[in-house]
Amino acid sequence: MATPAWTTICHNFVHYKRCYDVFEKRSGKVDLYNNWAKEEFSKVAEDICGGKRNPGIRNPICTLGMGSGTGSFEMALLKQLQPYFPSMHHTVVEPCEEFISHYKLHSVLENVQYDWQPKTFQQYMHDHECTSNGRKFDFISAVNSLYYTGNVKETIRFLIDQLTESGYLLVVVRSEKGSGFRIIVNFPELHPAFKPSYFISSKTVSEAIAELGMTAKVNSLRTNVDLSGVFDDDDAEGDDLLDLFTGVMNFRRTAPETLVERVLNFLRQESIPDSESGKINYMNHSVCVDWDAILVEKLHKQ
Repeated sequence: MATPAWTTICHNFVHYKRCYDVFEKRSGKVDLYNNWAKEEFSKVAEDICGGKRNPGIRNPICTLGMGSGTGSFEMALLKQLQPYFPSMHHTVVEPCEEFISHYKLHSVLENVQYDWQPKTFQQYMHDHECTSNGRKFDFISAVNSLYYTGNVKETIRFLIDQLTESGYLLVVVRSEKGSGFRIIVNFPELHPAFKPSYFISSKTVSEAIAELGMTAKVNSLRTNVDLSGVFDDDDAEGDDLLDLFTGVMNFRRTAPETLVERVLNFLRQESIPDSESGKINYMNHSVCVDWDAILVEKLHKQ
């Protein structure tokens, strides 16, 4: 199959961020993630404290964000650790300079020492192996970033190796149940817009963890996104959402007309029935987007 003459949104930061901002506004993703941090990750923070520290001794904690993005969710996670560890050293690995700039402006916490690493995961891993100072981390987060790291099993193995005993790894990744993953699977024509590792899902990560002889706790993060604007040719935000779901810049105007119509039909079929009537509300095309939060604790035997 010939490679289409279109541009992936991943190659244009401004376009990608605009599309993702629309998605977050229409889906309530930020509130969903932050509420999970308060309700579920707070329990993990207690475990990290209880399993690693003498309650009477408040030592600094070392944490790592792998693919930190703009840092909004990472900040919510660190806030849950602060009551136990008022002094923290946090390493941020993020290759996008625009994201780091946004992070520094909006997501920096007091009493946290930041180590900014503007590099890809592959660069970080290479540099770490060459210049490792022996530092281990009590908590590592990789939130929607494993899509860009290459070999999943080796990535998980490396991250686990960087944990202290009783340390925790949090991986947030797309579930295969949601429309965001299903659209990629159902349309091979879109595959050139994505890197091969973008097909990673919760199932892929869980299988990699199991192959390493570990067990994981999985929490579902599910919400609905209103895609009604996608079906309006004159809706700019609808165009942005369509670009985000397909991975293609200006998809409606650059992709073959037949492909555009097939994608729109797929999204119509993905629409969620009204909770009361059980029928599709064609004035509000909401579809399910689904991530899994996967937690792994590094036990002594591991």
